[in-house]
Amino acid sequence: MNSTRHSLWAFALALLPVLAVAQTVDPNADPVRISGALGGTLSGYRMNGINARQQPLGYSLSGTLNLSIYGWNLPFSVAISRQGSTFSQPFTRFGVSPEYKWVKLHAGHRNLRFSEFTLNNVTFLGGGVELRPKAFRFSAMYGMLQPAQRADENRYGVAQYKRMGYGALLGLGKKNTFDLTFFRAEDDVRSLPLLDSLQRLTPQASTTIGLRSRVQFAKDRLVLDADIAVGAYTRDLNAPRLDPDLYTDRPIVGELGFNYASNVAGAGAVALDYVKDKFTTGVQYRLVQPGFRTLGANYLLSDVEQITLRTAFPLAKDKLQLSGQFGVQRNNLGDRRFAGTARNIGSANVAYRPSTRVSFNLNYANFSVYQTLLLDTLFADSVLIDQVNHQVNLATLYQYGDAKRQHSWSLMTGYQQLTDRSDGPTDLGNRLLNLNLQYQLRWLASRWGLVLGANYNDYSALLTTNERYGATVGATRALKQDKLLLRLTHTWNRSQLPDRTDDIHSTNFMLNYRISTKHSILLSAGNIRREGLQAFTETRGTIGYRMRF
Repeated sequence: MNSTRHSLWAFALALLPVLAVAQTVDPNADPVRISGALGGTLSGYRMNGINARQQPLGYSLSGTLNLSIYGWNLPFSVAISRQGSTFSQPFTRFGVSPEYKWVKLHAGHRNLRFSEFTLNNVTFLGGGVELRPKAFRFSAMYGMLQPAQRADENRYGVAQYKRMGYGALLGLGKKNTFDLTFFRAEDDVRSLPLLDSLQRLTPQASTTIGLRSRVQFAKDRLVLDADIAVGAYTRDLNAPRLDPDLYTDRPIVGELGFNYASNVAGAGAVALDYVKDKFTTGVQYRLVQPGFRTLGANYLLSDVEQITLRTAFPLAKDKLQLSGQFGVQRNNLGDRRFAGTARNIGSANVAYRPSTRVSFNLNYANFSVYQTLLLDTLFADSVLIDQVNHQVNLATLYQYGDAKRQHSWSLMTGYQQLTDRSDGPTDLGNRLLNLNLQYQLRWLASRWGLVLGANYNDYSALLTTNERYGATVGATRALKQDKLLLRLTHTWNRSQLPDRTDDIHSTNFMLNYRISTKHSILLSAGNIRREGLQAFTETRGTIGYRMRF
């Protein structure tokens, strides 16, 4: 394992002399240029009636800085904020990614993506390099994916081991591309005290090798995209190790330190699309085997197989856009789960824009879920979950006006119905209807604006109903040649349940003043008042400043 890591970084360092020779300073560029932005906010909060949902005082600071030296760009970024009293230190991140032509370096808190199944935008604290001369690509990184934290240092009360990771990408091609990726991450078993490490927490490790490719052929009408990977995942590094002498035909067991908590699995997604003019149709197949996991991704659903058909094309001189897809998905691929789930997923979208004033967008989606438990050996029977979810959404927009006034009407309609017949003929599902109507009027000369809105929501299920309706009124004003923007809105909603009625009033004010092209201030305030059961009053206020240089 160590030899692999050292070889990887030796290769990266060996490229530095080449990098130094290949890059030349641009004599026509400005010697030094500095640009960036700095901003900060201070917020206050007060709650009466129920427990507070955040701290009384909060702050945030953020900044970006780009230092350009003879064409070399060195961007810096930093963010500091208070996220609650459970943290002993404020949240702070800092990173820099200097770039010149096809060379890019990374230091500090950074994100890189090699592929979906190897390294996929996980934040790390460390260093990296990206080289992209013409059709060649090389990337490498090394850093800490997460620091060690005791249970009392984490606001969720969960401890975590220190996790280090490193990886590389080697690729060729522009139109047709081939990328080979590698990533490994491992927890430090000595980074936590014994008491924390005993709280149902195990140190983990993963090693993943992937291949990503995009190929166009048949006069570029056929496009093949593939992203496949194979990985070894160890869920507990403290488990007894396998004896390499018993696996002489598989040397990888000793190289990666496999133990009784290790497994090897694969994952991949392959898509084939046919493209001609504005017509597109294709199929995608996706498989993530049970037990596949990479510590280079924040979340990845495993034990799933899915195939999807899709198409999209325009009609009526591009005024009508049609698209749709249908797919089937299942899990329990290894028959090791207590239940297996199958899903049918379909959707269709129709977008119609007969003129610049009118547009319609209709979307329909259908999700069917069937879950069958394994045969019960005691009662010789099985249990079936049968659910179908229908969703229909329609968005309508109408705009008109003249040189003095501009009018805009929008209507958003949504209907969702869940049919659940898992318990025989009785429908255990629910139904939801949403209606939102909004009208906007703008006086072009005075820069005044008026907003009126109404909403209606109706939810019903087997044992309960909830009807909610309300209205919104607001005004906007632009002053000082649009440098000063003011907005004030008030919303009232009434919620009717079988046993009670609640009223909620929400008032919000916003002021945005652009002092100059480089300086601006923001002031906002909001108040929420609830009447009825669990009545409360919540007040928020924020003042912010932003500077560009």
